[in-house]
Amino acid sequence: MTIHWCGTGLSAIPGLRRLIEAGHDVTVWNRSTDKAQAAVGDLTADIHAFDRDALAGALKPGDVVVSMLPGDWHVPLAELCLSKGAHFVSSSYIAPEMRALDETARARGLSLVNEIGLDPGIDHLMAHHLVADYRASGVCDAANDLSFTSYCGGVPKHPNAFRYKFSWSPLGVLKALRSPSRSIREFAELNVARPWDAISSYQAPLPTPETFEVYPNRDSIPFIADYRFDPDWRIRDFVRGTLRLNGWSEAWKDVFAEIETLEGDAGEARLREMSDQFWQENAY
Repeated sequence: MTIHWCGTGLSAIPGLRRLIEAGHDVTVWNRSTDKAQAAVGDLTADIHAFDRDALAGALKPGDVVVSMLPGDWHVPLAELCLSKGAHFVSSSYIAPEMRALDETARARGLSLVNEIGLDPGIDHLMAHHLVADYRASGVCDAANDLSFTSYCGGVPKHPNAFRYKFSWSPLGVLKALRSPSRSIREFAELNVARPWDAISSYQAPLPTPETFEVYPNRDSIPFIADYRFDPDWRIRDFVRGTLRLNGWSEAWKDVFAEIETLEGDAGEARLREMSDQFWQENAY
């Protein structure tokens, strides 16, 4: 079995290096072989320029493709894996198009594994642990009013003027900002067209308390069932949210205003231009 690791961006490197150092058979694919060489060239020479056709030619039944590429690539690579009898892994959210492949994958004995990063991923594990702990406690009761809050976000240790630094494609961040969100607040469904319309303040219970800006992240509602909440539980609040440094909304206000105006192919092209600019100016 060969692990075909696609993408050597900043967030990909620790896991990739760990696999190679552990002696696994890993082939590295990246759009820039120079960047891949800089990331893992001291550990392996099995580095190739990413190309779907070249990957298809190398892929064998039982292999695993790990996609750390931008989200637009996940479904095409999962479809390629299904055609080649290979497994697929990504850390990204399960898109409807990915979910539609589930039945075919199961029928062929193949795995399509997603949402195994920090958020989504580790937060899922913590949520399941929390629910299991509540069920096992002496206070679990259908009459209780429950509040579930899961906040996550990467923030720079040394704040910059932009109040954010990128460890992954800025394009993914920008597209996420265009996504509406659903959550539950005070027993009612809260629908928000844009995240910046629902920014609130959160004081994190750290050894030295720190206050962050937070906004609801995408659609929280399906995770009520995913986290095994009983249908008869009374849910006062349920939100999965994103943390940002104080001042983030002010620093990004011009970005929000422009994103609101973008449409069609021209809008997508402009998002890519913004992504390239932000990566140059605000990457770790």
